[in-house]
Amino acid sequence: MLVVTWLNSSRHCVIFDSKESLGVDLLLKLGILTGALLQVVLRTTYYVASHTGSLDRVLRQGDSCTVDFSPKYSRRAKVVTVLCWIFVLANVIYYINMAFSYDELKDLSLVFIIQNFRISTPYSDIVKAVFILLELEALATWSFTQAMKFISCSQGC
Repeated sequence: MLVVTWLNSSRHCVIFDSKESLGVDLLLKLGILTGALLQVVLRTTYYVASHTGSLDRVLRQGDSCTVDFSPKYSRRAKVVTVLCWIFVLANVIYYINMAFSYDELKDLSLVFIIQNFRISTPYSDIVKAVFILLELEALATWSFTQAMKFISCSQGC
C-alpha cells in the first residue's frame, strides 16, 4: 500500500504545466498536490514507525480503554463504518461518472497523462480504470482513518 500511495502521489505531481498563473487553477493544483503529499508523509511515517518498533512501544505505553468495550460503541462503530462506505462509494461513482461520461476530462493528472502520452481510446479506458482504483484507495484511506478517530474520541479515551 505504501508503494501504491507513492505512485498515486507521483501522478498528482505531473499536473503542473507551464500555463499556470495566479488564480483558481494554480490554487486547486497546489491543494491537490499538498493533499497527496500529506498522504505519502503519513503512510511513510506509519511504515517506518511500525517496522522500527517505536509504534508498538507507544501503543503499549497508553492506557487502553477498549477493555470495557460496550455494545453502544460497537453500534456506533457499525454506523460510522456504513456511513464511510456510503461516502466512499458515492465519491467513486462520481469519479467514474466524471472520468467516462464527459467529453472533457476534469481530473488534471488524467488529462495530462492521456494528452501528453497520446493514449488512444481503448487504452485510455484502462488508464481511467487504474485511476479509479487509486481514487478508491485514497478515499477509503482518508475516510476510514477519520472514522477511527471519531470512534476513539467518542469513547472518552
